[in-house]
Amino acid sequence: MTPDALTALIDGTWPAARVFRQDGWTLRDGEGGGSRVSAATATVPGDMPDIGAAEAGMQALGQTPIFMVREGEEALDAALEGRGYVIKDPVTFYTLPLAALTDAPPPAMTAIEAW
Repeated sequence: MTPDALTALIDGTWPAARVFRQDGWTLRDGEGGGSRVSAATATVPGDMPDIGAAEAGMQALGQTPIFMVREGEEALDAALEGRGYVIKDPVTFYTLPLAALTDAPPPAMTAIEAW
């Protein structure tokens, strides 16, 4: 799964109140809903837009600047570290082909939570 697809999955399952693009960044107005819904991401994964522009955009929303660094964005990660940012709330995604879940019947004592 690509970084774009994973970001879209996050945005779709726990959306920010408002999402907009500015100066090469995707900014999220989380309205206090948590880190991921308030985090800025490079609009094009792997790009290195001006970090100061993202910080200013988030501060204009009344938010403390926070960034989501995705796989393949090591340069962004290093640049943020150089500005004093630290890792907060690391997330690990696990993916597998759908067939791996459907090829065999579930074990006898399986429960599936559904809302």
